Amino acid sequence: MYSPLEVKLMKKERVFSQSMFFGLILSGIVSSALLFLSRFFAGGVMNFREDIWMYIIFAPAFAIGFGVLGLYLYNHPNRSNQQMWEITAISVIAMAMFSGTVGMAISEVISHGFEGANLFGQILWGFMCALFSLPITIPLGKLIVEVLAEFVGSMKIRML
Repeated sequence: MYSPLEVKLMKKERVFSQSMFFGLILSGIVSSALLFLSRFFAGGVMNFREDIWMYIIFAPAFAIGFGVLGLYLYNHPNRSNQQMWEITAISVIAMAMFSGTVGMAISEVISHGFEGANLFGQILWGFMCALFSLPITIPLGKLIVEVLAEFVGSMKIRML
């Protein structure tokens, strides 16, 4: 038999891992949608093999971000709408900055090696793109955070 503390830790580990899985699935959906839209408007065809860099950019940021966010939502079940907007803004800014700077730099190094990578330019433009995309990403992030909150809330009921 497990102690109450061990049961509580196991529940949190389960919430964290399932929230990370949620983030990985969402990173695949978001990167596929962005690739499809960019290729559609540019008049090209989406190629998953050549565009693997987009998945490399989003996967770590979304997995870590949604894992931590899922734990926070699990530990703080009663939130006001204003708190949800604040949580969304903080998490969207953090994930956008991480994926736009660190994720892009890692992808650039994997694709071109250290010699061909323009790390300073990638970090500068990743930071700027993350800031300029906030009017779009924060409302979409609010929708996604609400879905994650419902998912985490349903996990809390199932684990009782």
